Amino acid sequence: MSFSLLSNIPSPSFTQTINKHIEPLNFPECPGVYVMVNRKGEIAYTGKTKNLRQRIHNHVTSSHNKGVEKDIAQHNIKEIMVFCCETELDSIVLERYFIQSDIYRGKHNIQYVSPSSNDFPPNKKNSVNRLLKKSAIGTTDQEEIISLRKEVDSLKDCVAKGMETIEEMKRNNSVQEEIIKLKKEVDAEVKAIEKCFNLILKHFDLIWDTRKKDIDWSCEMFSKTQDICVVMRENLTELNKLIKLSKENVELKTEIKVKELEFQIRKAEPNNKRGIFQRIFKRP
Repeated sequence: MSFSLLSNIPSPSFTQTINKHIEPLNFPECPGVYVMVNRKGEIAYTGKTKNLRQRIHNHVTSSHNKGVEKDIAQHNIKEIMVFCCETELDSIVLERYFIQSDIYRGKHNIQYVSPSSNDFPPNKKNSVNRLLKKSAIGTTDQEEIISLRKEVDSLKDCVAKGMETIEEMKRNNSVQEEIIKLKKEVDAEVKAIEKCFNLILKHFDLIWDTRKKDIDWSCEMFSKTQDICVVMRENLTELNKLIKLSKENVELKTEIKVKELEFQIRKAEPNNKRGIFQRIFKRP
């Protein structure tokens, strides 16, 4: 089974939109590849790094690429696409793949391109052409070619291992099965929690209904007690009035009785006063 990177182009981890100034703190401290896009929508530069935040900071302060430095100074960068990688080697392979496959080759990228490209400075272009001419190869050039070939072979081996790993992951569904199993467990836990929550709600509703009935009964009894208190207050008022009237009647009767006695005393003879007192107080 054959494999092609063109059918597995990774998507950006995120895209940082640049309003005016580039903020390095908006980028993570991890290996990765970054793609700068200018205001015209063109790819300005594609680069790799083992620390995205530090590399973006270096571009902002003093970029090694004059074209990038000029675009940043003129606020010509519209957005930066970021591809986070697990290792620095992953970022090296991904950057070379983006540039050589012309997917994200920026106009300021001067490495990994054809010698016939107009983006090469004259000194670099002449150096590459000189290396490609078999008749003009010297000892130093041979060593450089051997070094380049070793680097290319190393990168090919890394790419081949990466492809084998990808194929193995595709064939091995254990990770997906584990994810599905975990998802089922999570769903079961969620259902159990929902069931407990519904039981708690029912219990709370039952308690609330009971408490509400008790509160309603208490309010009703309080209202009745208030009515009874009002009636008792009215009865007490009436009783006070009756007591007052009774007291007035007793005083009036006493006054009348005293006056009658005084009248009898005045009317009786002096010798007969003792008999009158005896009749009044009923003494022998």
